[in-house]
Amino acid sequence: MVILILSLISKNFTFLIYVAGIIGLVFLLLAGIFSYAFVSGDRMRANQAIESTIDRNQRLKWSAICFLIGLPNLFVAVLTFILSKV
Repeated sequence: MVILILSLISKNFTFLIYVAGIIGLVFLLLAGIFSYAFVSGDRMRANQAIESTIDRNQRLKWSAICFLIGLPNLFVAVLTFILSKV
C-alpha cells in the first residue's frame, strides 16, 4: 500500500512495478521452497518421513502465507505494467 501511494505521489509507476514484482517473486519462491515444490519426489518423501505432523502443518501454513502475500503483489505488478503501456 505504501508503495502504491509513493508511486501515485511521484507519478512513477516503474517503481511500483519493480518493487511489487520483486516482492511477489520472492514470496512465491519462498512458498515453493516451503512446500518442497523444487525437490524430487524421493527427496520429498524422505523429508516428510522424518518430520512430524505438527512440523508439516507449520511448513504448509507458512507456504500458504507466502503464496497469499506473493500472488497479489505479482498481480499488481503485471496489472500496472499492462495499464502503463495502454
